Amino acid sequence: MVSTLTYITFGIQYQRTVPGCEHPDAPWADCDGYLTVVAADREAARRGVFALLGRHWAFDYDTPPKPVHAPLGEIARLVVQNDGGTLLIVKDWIESPAKPDLEAMAVAIDNQTYRGAEWRS
Repeated sequence: MVSTLTYITFGIQYQRTVPGCEHPDAPWADCDGYLTVVAADREAARRGVFALLGRHWAFDYDTPPKPVHAPLGEIARLVVQNDGGTLLIVKDWIESPAKPDLEAMAVAIDNQTYRGAEWRS
């Protein structure tokens, strides 16, 4: 499968380190980082993002945001599979997975350790 990378940013109102400013569906989300989405095409990526985050995200890009705009860099990766399933991988420094009731797992991507959860959408 040929994959497309899409980069999702979050609004300034989502700051996981500020009480009361946490993302309603993704406690790992932060305006100073971005979500990388791996999917067959951009439309599949957007469907996966809407399934995961609803309307609670800012913009989607073809290239990663510059470090000056996203100093935390990639904070999570969403893999949208051809069968509609998704795999969310949250970087290891983030304390909680996106869906607390799901089993945590460790995955190595790009020589970095990530922690996340898997579910079917």
